Amino acid sequence: MSKYITRKSSLLTFVYGFFTKIVFDFIGKLFLSEILSVLLIPFINFRFLFKKYKGLYTILICFLTLFVFQIFSDLLNNSLQSDYLRGWASLIISFISIIVFIHFFDRNKKNIITYLFSLFIANILFGEVEISLDNISENSNYYKVRVMPFINIGVLLLSFYTHKKKGLKFIFFLFFFFSFFSFLMDARSSGVIFLISSLLIYIKIKNIIFTKFKILKLFLAFLGISYFFFIAYVYSVKNLNFGGLNSKNQIALMNNQNNPFELIGAGRGELLIAFIAIADKPLFGHGSWAKDKTGKYHSLQELTLNKKIEDRGFIPNHSLLFGSWLYSGFFGFLSLLFIFRLVLFKYFKIFSLKINDSLFPVLTFLVVSFCWDIFFSPYNQLRTSFPLVIAFVCYSSWYFDKINLEYVKNK
Repeated sequence: MSKYITRKSSLLTFVYGFFTKIVFDFIGKLFLSEILSVLLIPFINFRFLFKKYKGLYTILICFLTLFVFQIFSDLLNNSLQSDYLRGWASLIISFISIIVFIHFFDRNKKNIITYLFSLFIANILFGEVEISLDNISENSNYYKVRVMPFINIGVLLLSFYTHKKKGLKFIFFLFFFFSFFSFLMDARSSGVIFLISSLLIYIKIKNIIFTKFKILKLFLAFLGISYFFFIAYVYSVKNLNFGGLNSKNQIALMNNQNNPFELIGAGRGELLIAFIAIADKPLFGHGSWAKDKTGKYHSLQELTLNKKIEDRGFIPNHSLLFGSWLYSGFFGFLSLLFIFRLVLFKYFKIFSLKINDSLFPVLTFLVVSFCWDIFFSPYNQLRTSFPLVIAFVCYSSWYFDKINLEYVKNK
């Protein structure tokens, strides 16, 4: 591939990432990057991408299946036009974004770094409020909203550029200690993601060959380590003034402070309400942006959290996977679940290879972040981080297979 095409694709990738912070109001919020992706679609060779990247076609078929069942659910529930248009547009944009991302990566493997760097710059420049150390110390949410979006990316970029000189051991310590910093700054989701990423990198360093017995041992060890960290975290928040106001308030809601599921309930109380709503319409769901027409679910949420919450008129939800069930029914849920399974399968296939590459820590973080999002993030992540990870995993599966073949051949 010529240097001109590579440079052109890198510039376009940078612009695309930068445009994700510029928003228009059109059938809800529309990012300028999404307009660009629609304009790029006619110039992309679908057949070439489907042939080169195994699993991409299957994933897109799953997206189409989710889309079909979303339409069916909206028709059955008589969803408002403004709601179903937003719901359908999100799925269409997600579909298109996956193709555009993998097209960028196909042009140049470093385009994932170019994209992350453009997000790093855009998040610094276009944050909702100005950067202020006073705000960080006074408001625990400020770090998560204003600083975390770019500082997490900065850590990923550092891991990529230090990989050759420092190796995976340095990146393990980088991720591990940054997870501690995230917990300190009351950014628990970031802390969990960096912690799990560091543990996966540690396993990679040890070059453990997976067997069913070793997988079971590692899983039990992971549960034990996780529970130890949970107990230490709760104790530190209660007794050592660790973390922020959100952590203190949520731990105070727990009846049994040795039960991690209670903390999840306090931090992601919308999940429990979503389960109740799913049980009410398990087969076909409630339609796009499911309305809480009677106020039943809002009342349950207030009862669960024991505090007043603004009623936005929607059924509370804070999960991609269960949001798909809530909005598009059981078969929409199965479609997203199959994509999740395929992404994990591809990642662990890469993980099992003996080769190492500077993209591996970035891939690991993005996949762990993807797992967090699928269970615990708002449904709008389906059109933002979700396509990026799917496309990068599909690309990485091909790329790591390629360098593994070269490694085996040269060996």
